[in-house]
Amino acid sequence: MNKQSGKNVKGDRKNKFKIIFLFCFMFILFFLNNSITLYSQRFKSFNITANQLKKYAESAVRAGDYYTALKFYMQYAAKKPDNSEISLIMADLYAANRDYQKAASNYLKAYHKDSEKNKKSLYYYAVMTKMQGNYSIAIDSLNKFIKIYREENDYKIFRKYANVEIKGCNLALQLINDERKKQIDIVLLDESINKAHVEMSPQYLNNESFIYASLKADKIEYFDLKDSANWPVRKFYYALREGNKWKTGGEFAGPFNLNGVNTCNGSFSPDGKRFYYNRCWKSITNKVNCSIYISCKINDEWQIPEKIPEPVNLTNYTSTQPTIGHSSRTNSEIIYFASDRPEGKGGMDIWYTIHDTVKNSYSNPKNLGRKINSERNEMTPFFDYEKNILYYSSDGKAGIGGFDIFKSENVQGKFLDAVNIGIPYNSSADDLYYVIHKNQHEGFLVSNRENDLNVKNETCCDDIYSFNSSANIRFLITGMVMEDKNNILSKYNYNQVLRISRSLENVRKEKPKKQSNVTVYLYSIDRYTMESFYFLTDTTDENGEFQFDLQSNKDFLLRINEYGVFSGEQVFHTYNYENVNIRLDTTYIIVPDKPYIIEDINFETDNTELTPQIEAELNSTLLWLLEEMPHIIIEISHQSLEKDPDLMQMRTQNIIDYLISKGISENRVYDNSYFVTMMLESETETNDNNQSIIRRDGIIEFNIIGKLILKEK
Repeated sequence: MNKQSGKNVKGDRKNKFKIIFLFCFMFILFFLNNSITLYSQRFKSFNITANQLKKYAESAVRAGDYYTALKFYMQYAAKKPDNSEISLIMADLYAANRDYQKAASNYLKAYHKDSEKNKKSLYYYAVMTKMQGNYSIAIDSLNKFIKIYREENDYKIFRKYANVEIKGCNLALQLINDERKKQIDIVLLDESINKAHVEMSPQYLNNESFIYASLKADKIEYFDLKDSANWPVRKFYYALREGNKWKTGGEFAGPFNLNGVNTCNGSFSPDGKRFYYNRCWKSITNKVNCSIYISCKINDEWQIPEKIPEPVNLTNYTSTQPTIGHSSRTNSEIIYFASDRPEGKGGMDIWYTIHDTVKNSYSNPKNLGRKINSERNEMTPFFDYEKNILYYSSDGKAGIGGFDIFKSENVQGKFLDAVNIGIPYNSSADDLYYVIHKNQHEGFLVSNRENDLNVKNETCCDDIYSFNSSANIRFLITGMVMEDKNNILSKYNYNQVLRISRSLENVRKEKPKKQSNVTVYLYSIDRYTMESFYFLTDTTDENGEFQFDLQSNKDFLLRINEYGVFSGEQVFHTYNYENVNIRLDTTYIIVPDKPYIIEDINFETDNTELTPQIEAELNSTLLWLLEEMPHIIIEISHQSLEKDPDLMQMRTQNIIDYLISKGISENRVYDNSYFVTMMLESETETNDNNQSIIRRDGIIEFNIIGKLILKEK
């Protein structure tokens, strides 16, 4: 979008109160929907004229009090029912107050009154319909808007907006039936925390407490515009965990709250020694500007906060909602924040500055770019420095509501494309201030989704919700890798052919030996197709130990993939939330590079039939081995001094058929008699060193040539 066309759009919004994309920002910051009416109720008793009502309404709009402005415009509409513009004005005000149903109704009314003049109203009607969760109707209206708006100057811009909204509607329809949402509990915090006004910016203090910002009041209050000194302001409060519930505990101690100044958006440094937060004022032009302050903890006491200097805080622009990450490369703190400063991508963007805590200096802020920011608004960032993931809210990317929560992983210093975190974290309304605990399965978010505490309309006000997600529970998988000295495959002599006798069970017990520097492979299993896919690896330490940190509700296969080694494969899953620490000690077996010999397999002369004695020999040797090691694949041949290739092949095939009849899969045994016969025929009585050749008579020779991938039944 070029700068000139962007200015035209913003001008159009200003002239027609098109604040639908910016209202939530002002609302969050405390004035747009803080339910404080700046005019006395005494106006209700006067029989004022339509022109006076209009002037009062316009004055309330300039003051940022859209709730009072709407009341005056409703009275004005009653006196001027034929005014074609009043429906559009009221629609904008209902949108500003986040009354989506009435906003949609008035946008549609404005469109029907003058469809040629108010084409854009159809777009806003569709957006308000989407925010009520009526996605199919919204898609139809957006497609119709794209068709009728083709000839307008800003068509390309609004076509792009409409297509993003359509993409969001389709995403919502796709996610509505997502089974994963059943694993997530979203709970509205009680009335000791959520009051009649907006609550915002929750942030953990520890496992049992968190802070948040609120304008404490139990009902809608009216305040005189001339008595601004007594207006209440937002302050920091703290809440305590009581069993499974959170209860407010009072004001947050420290030099943070200040009379007459709105205080909000707190964030602690990773070491807990610095507290970043906002102080916000309303300018004479009715614009809310916030600045970032910092307080340091020295000797267990918070010091007097200091305003972070330029260029982080800029005059006439807002720098708000700081969240703190850490750079291991420079050992510095990275402050991510939202700002409407120049050179952004559009509206509010996410920026960052690097704080050198030793020099107490701040780098020139940089924009996080297109993968994070859009042409509209991004705000309320939260950086999970445990997982290197940035969470934030946007109304410019495909979402299922107005502001949706997105996440972007930081890999080697670069953020990946942002991903919508889905339902139920996101709703058809606005969802912001996502914060996740270090345990990765509980946290908070702020939303104006429907609840019983909203006093002005069903979706008027932001409240704090907690969430607990079994889908985000992490499982710690640990184990030890050892070489199994007790297995029959390990009992062989490297200098000669391995000979297996009938006393296979009488193997000497040896303690497995711990193995370091062995690569352990983890595969994710599709529980429907049972296909396995490479997932992670880890290398054992000097104690043979390995470790994986895994998500819940998955099936996995653990294996050691080394040449000449058999691993005891282990299939496991992460569904049992009562035990998130899983121990998986595993062994591996070195496969001999010599062939195996089973002796005393004697057929009658020129006969291929298996005698009872041969079957007994096979039962106690080869069949036993294949059953004990169900993953090995072998190739076998019977050998005798007769050296008749046909005879050897028929005997070998009969042995294979017998094993298959006993339950051994045909995919595990292969005929190698032809190759062995050719080798025997090429031998002479002595070798080059004048030594006698090996005599092969009445034996089975086999080699292990591979292994099956076992699947959980």
